[in-house]
Amino acid sequence: MMYKFYFNIFLFNSLINVFSVTQQYKILCHHGGGGTVEDFRNAIAAIENALPNFEFVYANGGYGSLDGYLWMDDSPGGNDFL
Repeated sequence: MMYKFYFNIFLFNSLINVFSVTQQYKILCHHGGGGTVEDFRNAIAAIENALPNFEFVYANGGYGSLDGYLWMDDSPGGNDFL
């Protein structure tokens, strides 16, 4: 029984080492209102190049067109509060 216990500890430690070596941190990048992934990627290219150990993940907002996207749809009257 003791052999099985030690084997399980070895297997667990081996899995931890495999995952810790291969783990790559990700940074989720959201553009501003009216922006696009391409515009934002170009704007922060220097930051992305300076952090080679990170994966940058970009997303477009759900509202808009190729000209620009929003994360939340504007009210029918627009942004009157600004």
